[in-house]
Amino acid sequence: MLSPLFTLPHTWKLQKCAKMLKPVVTARLQKRGESKGGSVEGDRPDAMDWAIEQGAHDPQLNDADVLTEELLHNLWPVNSAPGGLMMPIVYRLCLYREPLKKKAQAAMAEHGWSEKALSKLHMQDSFVRGINRLYPTGPVTCSRTVCDTDSFVRPLEFDGFRFKDACGENEVVKVSRHWTATAMATKNLGWGYGNHACPGRFFTVREIKLMLTKLLLEYKFSWKQDSKLGRPAPVNVEGQFVPNLSQTLLSGTGFAERLYSRY
Repeated sequence: MLSPLFTLPHTWKLQKCAKMLKPVVTARLQKRGESKGGSVEGDRPDAMDWAIEQGAHDPQLNDADVLTEELLHNLWPVNSAPGGLMMPIVYRLCLYREPLKKKAQAAMAEHGWSEKALSKLHMQDSFVRGINRLYPTGPVTCSRTVCDTDSFVRPLEFDGFRFKDACGENEVVKVSRHWTATAMATKNLGWGYGNHACPGRFFTVREIKLMLTKLLLEYKFSWKQDSKLGRPAPVNVEGQFVPNLSQTLLSGTGFAERLYSRY
């Protein structure tokens, strides 16, 4: 009964965001109409173009108000989940970079930057699933279940390739969707379970694979030499992990240095 009252501040903020975004969406629809449905951004369409294309067959879906709400709704899976997972992934790249890089190079050489290439990155499925199991984005999860000895051998030990054979990395083993990073299973509860499982997990894992492949092919990572702290413990603030500033990670193409201060 009180939920409408408690959600009023959030509703007002969403309405403010929608008021800012709708003119941009309207202008894009007009430009696409002038170009007879083609992308107005050349050969590099963005999420707004994709949303418009998805609803091109239905005038009700190709409405500025509907598209605005859809884009605002997509902001969470597009940014929050991938962002929360990327930092623990980057931290672990110091130990697992070379095997992951070789597989990424092979997939890109054969299929280029395509959906088929992403589907071939079974080792990344194992790596991402291991990160999501042991280093969730918040403490209010079912991590105790997936860290139990009844579920895994040495459950508190991170092994980026724990699931690689089950995911199909070994060609002798048939690819099993049950062990992929997006699988909904009692041993993979990072995305929820049953009717409440995250519907955006497929998009999130694809986005993570794209970013991870880009990092593997073009960047190197290492701990700062004068630091012996190792992986810093996450800081818990009101049910969410926030940046821990106690550790420095070096990254770049051989000359750049950046500070990664999350997880």
